Amino acid sequence: MARAGGHLIEATTKHQVLADLSDEALAAAIEASPIEYWRTCCSYLPRAEFHDEPEMTWFVTGIRSAHWYNQVMRTNLSEDEASTRIDETLALFSERGLPMLWSVSASDRPANLEKLLEDRGLTKTGTLVGMACELDGSFTNETSTLPAIDVERVRDAGGLQQWANAYIEGFEMPESAARPLHDVYAGAGFDDSAPFRHYVGLLEGTPVASSTLFLGAGIAGVWHVSTDPAARRRGIGMAMTRTPLADARAIGYRIGTLYASEMGVSVYSHLGFKEYTRMTQYQWRAEI
Repeated sequence: MARAGGHLIEATTKHQVLADLSDEALAAAIEASPIEYWRTCCSYLPRAEFHDEPEMTWFVTGIRSAHWYNQVMRTNLSEDEASTRIDETLALFSERGLPMLWSVSASDRPANLEKLLEDRGLTKTGTLVGMACELDGSFTNETSTLPAIDVERVRDAGGLQQWANAYIEGFEMPESAARPLHDVYAGAGFDDSAPFRHYVGLLEGTPVASSTLFLGAGIAGVWHVSTDPAARRRGIGMAMTRTPLADARAIGYRIGTLYASEMGVSVYSHLGFKEYTRMTQYQWRAEI
């Protein structure tokens, strides 16, 4: 478990919880959370290689159905060595015929990393805003404003399939892109000791929304918040975010985090989230 720049304490779940709530520690924890998430995912993928080196954190899974299954997640290079190391890394992905993402966070180096990636033909896909909220402060579990939706925690393979169906529809992606994640989550299991907890939103028994809670880097990270296009603009996404965070608070977590699109920042601000860092993603070899 990463220390994420701050002191860690034990939660009731035996997971470690971030105790240092300074802005610097929160930003570091938010940036560490995706690394811990994919480190955990890779442990359930038989062909995955996860490399956590002083200069770079990266992984390959051999999966070609989506770019996010092969990534560079952290870069800490001097200006003198950056160009050579970037070229070597891209050559590795090219030799294996893998699409990939290169994420650039606020703490990454060198300062001109984004330009170096663009010069090599990587395409900027967008910027995600790293946000956090205190679960014992501005966060609230008030339910009177929630929509008429049943949010259920996934407890078995059948529930996970409902989650997958909602995830696929909400993000409008092919089933092949979601299948590896489904398999990871099935392998991790559904009890309270698992690092992932999944939630499905049901409208009249039909799965229309998804979310996932990842307990890592000392914080409670919310992932995969999606809503079927036909069910949007009803506040369902807020319910799918609030429910896992309420569960995290109940087992001792102090901080909830997520990465939001720039359009979604105002929505999450209403739940008490504040911006602490940003991550820009670059895509390489768009043809999958």
